[in-house]
Amino acid sequence: MKKFFAIITLISMIIFVGCVDVDELWNEIDSLKKENQEQADELGKYKERLKIVEDLTSLANSDIAAIKAIVDALNKNVSIVSYKELADKSGYQLTMSDGSTITLRHGLKGDKGDRVVIGSKAFGKENRLYWTLDGEFLLDADGNKIPVTGDKGARGDSGSRGPTGFTGISPILRVNENGNWEVSYDYGKGWQEVKDKSGNPVSALGSQGESGEDGAAPSLSITETPQTVTITLNGDEYVIPKGNAISQIDPSLLIGQWNVLKYQDYSDENGQWGDWEEIEAIFNAGYHFMDDSNGSYPYFTNFGLPMNHAFDYVVTGDKLLISELEWNHGAVGKAVMTKSPGYYLDTLTIIQLDDENLILEYNSKYGRFREHLTRGVVPNPLSFVAEYNIAGQGHYFVDDLTYNHISDYYNYYIGVMEYKSGHMIPDGAGGAYCYYLPRIEEWQSIVPGNKD
Repeated sequence: MKKFFAIITLISMIIFVGCVDVDELWNEIDSLKKENQEQADELGKYKERLKIVEDLTSLANSDIAAIKAIVDALNKNVSIVSYKELADKSGYQLTMSDGSTITLRHGLKGDKGDRVVIGSKAFGKENRLYWTLDGEFLLDADGNKIPVTGDKGARGDSGSRGPTGFTGISPILRVNENGNWEVSYDYGKGWQEVKDKSGNPVSALGSQGESGEDGAAPSLSITETPQTVTITLNGDEYVIPKGNAISQIDPSLLIGQWNVLKYQDYSDENGQWGDWEEIEAIFNAGYHFMDDSNGSYPYFTNFGLPMNHAFDYVVTGDKLLISELEWNHGAVGKAVMTKSPGYYLDTLTIIQLDDENLILEYNSKYGRFREHLTRGVVPNPLSFVAEYNIAGQGHYFVDDLTYNHISDYYNYYIGVMEYKSGHMIPDGAGGAYCYYLPRIEEWQSIVPGNKD
């Protein structure tokens, strides 16, 4: 542009000082205009290609984040509550049962070669999922495939839960100055060029000036059944079970005595909950939830007896995680869940909790079921401790194991040692003694100020 104005200035000077060939000057002006337009066109093409690179990179990394989130949700038994189309029609947003959201975007449709398809593919005996780019496995510098998640792949699994496995990797992609893909496996600290199975760089962009048919946009579609939502992303299907949003709970409402009123089983065959069934009086059962201020040491009762459970609990989001619990499904007698056989209720969910009602959902190897409980009366500390120090047979306190050689009675710390040694653990076969060792906070609530 500066050169163009310089020529105009020169022409003006020549016209004033002497005769010139005007046609020749105008030809020179036209040539400069053409050269300037070609430069502008080249700049426009460069900006267009830069925009394509930015969009491709953004889409690739968005797909990686979405796929990782979907697979993690499946492995953690997180269900989908709802989904909606984005305001700009560029994709969908999924709302999950744990309160998280996952954004899915449609692919780009550009010139031939200007496309990217991020996906995952199972490989090996354990069907572990690995990252793919345009259908080929992504490899690290040593030629190893890059895992999406743990040992067990979860794509297409509508309910079963696999082991946690190894931690997966979320790669980051970018396009280098040569138009080829580069990948980082350490959050952008180091980069390496992506190679195909023949060892050649993988191009993200078509050659400059290349013509031909438009590149196909990677697919994204969502279909659903009454029980599941199927997401098809870049040719891969992910089947996610439907669920309900879990409302925020007030953990303090959980503390206290709860009595089981009725239960409800889930049918895997038809994917529906059965009718609520009343608990027979003979199989009375319930829970006594505690915290550190009033005791939380797990205790156990003989199989078949009416049960009140005390156990440690941790509320993480809306999940109630139980450290240890013995449970008997009364009328059905399905199972006894204890720490010893490796049964952990890490999928217990609070469905409803208010001042008077509690609904718990269990997801276990014995199937899914729910219990409806109503609030009961918490025994006072003395009667509570005394109840579980009464002999398993008869109506008297156990005394022959509660003495020691110095003070005639156990202090708290000696009691802990005896309990850990197994001397105070009830006989699982229905022996005579059944003990509950109170926490020191419980004992101090009975005898205020007692430090021993």
